[in-house]
Amino acid sequence: MKFYWIIILCLIFLLPTFPVQAEESVTFTDSISTMGNPIPSIIFWRYHTVHAEQGAVLTLTLDASGWCNCRVGGGYILANNTLVGPFSLVSQPNHGSATFAHQFVFQYPVTQTGDVLLRIELYAGYLGPAGLPETITMNYTLTVSGISSSTSQPEQLVGVQRVGSDSSLPVVIYVPTPAAYQTGDLFIDIWQLDEEGIGQPALTISADDLLALPDFPTENTLIARDGLISVYKLTTGEYQVNVGPLSDGKVHVIIFDDIPPTHTYGYTWLANPD
Repeated sequence: MKFYWIIILCLIFLLPTFPVQAEESVTFTDSISTMGNPIPSIIFWRYHTVHAEQGAVLTLTLDASGWCNCRVGGGYILANNTLVGPFSLVSQPNHGSATFAHQFVFQYPVTQTGDVLLRIELYAGYLGPAGLPETITMNYTLTVSGISSSTSQPEQLVGVQRVGSDSSLPVVIYVPTPAAYQTGDLFIDIWQLDEEGIGQPALTISADDLLALPDFPTENTLIARDGLISVYKLTTGEYQVNVGPLSDGKVHVIIFDDIPPTHTYGYTWLANPD
């Protein structure tokens, strides 16, 4: 009997051990401001990307604080263009100044291993063109737990990187990678996607066109336009791409700080409000 237990113990110690993925977390911090009047239905947003394994459940903890001069204000969190949850920051019967500090917790089940694109949207109320301006600023910290320690590297064309990751838009914006830029590449290349996701070249802005622009124009300057796509150089030195109005009636705006970009954000606005 003693010999039997010795064999069992040996087998236990000799059997291979299987790694257990420890839950990890990452934290993002940023700020968003927007208004509801005099322009209707503006939604500003920020993107953050994490990597997760199929079957994981991400816990998204949003700590939001800020101030407003409005009646209502809030936003939405989306993961891979799927609504995870709305959140309300301000709700008061009359227009007025207010501060807020809230924490919201959401969960998102991961259905496929890979990068998860998180989108935080912010809105303020709208009473019509004659209404008082509804403005809101949200400072936030987003903590995401349940992620994988690895980060996927999407395949991309040599020397080319995509601006933003919003797969819901019918366009893709390309600029040179940092390495390609260092060797002299400079361009903005925009492709338009059909209903099957097949891309066709829509608009290319060359290095000569970009270098001819001032670093900080005295006014927002239209660089190029083709159909529903318009590209601007802003007084801030940033680049802005407008897409739309699309079938949802909105113009989708993508803004990036440089070529290649280090910061990308955007918003939507309703082109023809009732």
